[in-house]
Amino acid sequence: MLVRLFNYIQRRESRRIEKKIGSIGRGVILNHPAQISGAGNLFLDDYVYIGPNAWISCYTKVVIKRGTIIGPRLKIYTGNHNYDSNLAIPYDNVVLAKSVVIGENVWIGGDVIIMPGVSIGEGCIVAGGAVVTKSFPPYC
Repeated sequence: MLVRLFNYIQRRESRRIEKKIGSIGRGVILNHPAQISGAGNLFLDDYVYIGPNAWISCYTKVVIKRGTIIGPRLKIYTGNHNYDSNLAIPYDNVVLAKSVVIGENVWIGGDVIIMPGVSIGEGCIVAGGAVVTKSFPPYC
């Protein structure tokens, strides 16, 4: 009985989040639980798989292109503190927002963190537990 209730709640939550996403293609699987802030800035192409416990912050655009597979516990950041401010130490109230783009047919392992402004090229593989701070060309 509890399992059925849990599954019902997860399906309901899934539909609620998917309605808010900027665009969602065919065959997308977004496992839950997932936390997506600013879901209107999230664009998922066809046949994207996102594992459970994803956390995606969409201060600005996040694009995940066709055929990408993402393991559990992904974290995507699109905003950062303004640490170069002269007004406050260590940072002020300004959020520096930069888009994240993940190319086609990318494989991202579990527990990966992707930082603001990163572009991951087509066909790249990102090892589990990686912290991606720089962009990569295709097939890395």
